[in-house]
Amino acid sequence: MRHLGLAKPEALSFSGNLPSPVAVLNATNFTVQWSVNNWVTINFTTPFIYNGTNNLVVQIQKVYDRVTNPIPGVVTHQTTGSPHRTDLVPAKYSFSALGGGGSTTDVVSFSGSVLSMRLLCDAQGTATVRSVSQPTGSEFAIGTNAEYTIWAITGTPWAAFLDTGLQSPISFPFFQGRLYVVPSLMIGNGVTTANSSSLTLPLPNVRTIIGSYFTLQAATVSPATLSIGMTNVVDFFITG
Repeated sequence: MRHLGLAKPEALSFSGNLPSPVAVLNATNFTVQWSVNNWVTINFTTPFIYNGTNNLVVQIQKVYDRVTNPIPGVVTHQTTGSPHRTDLVPAKYSFSALGGGGSTTDVVSFSGSVLSMRLLCDAQGTATVRSVSQPTGSEFAIGTNAEYTIWAITGTPWAAFLDTGLQSPISFPFFQGRLYVVPSLMIGNGVTTANSSSLTLPLPNVRTIIGSYFTLQAATVSPATLSIGMTNVVDFFITG
């Protein structure tokens, strides 16, 4: 079961982190076709309206019977690679053997690195960024690429901007969303096809840029209403 809700993720109980959850997916015998080093889409069955301002908390409960359905290897969540993002709230976990209550307990067992996941929105453009994973586990390494993708319905005009930090959010009349990235450097523009557009950003093989921080945000225009909206912001650090 997957829940979404608005809360401040600090409590050592799951109900404390997510006091008023909305169930967005509840399924039994749910099959997920995982693919190594690739994103896998899981569609929610219930839409969730996010105000874009409050903290967003995600809770995932799952039970896997490895006796009835044996598979090789370890069954777990994938978390972000090295280096871990220490500026983000760590995920809180609980686990047990099958039937031990780990999937429904309210007690947090431990905190770990941030879960590697992304949320895609239907009503407004959404942006994601990913890198070429290295054998060391590093992401966004020098000499590789970062792939920036705008997700919106086919035929959506967009323009993407890059900066080295976040500014205080700015709201504009008749705009959906808020601006967090100074729109001084436009890195690309176009129109979505097949519900997305992607940009490849080369990361120079120069060690002096290791540790550099970049933020990206895009503006989109709805083909139906011609309203302008701002996507979410994505960011990354360049690693060695």
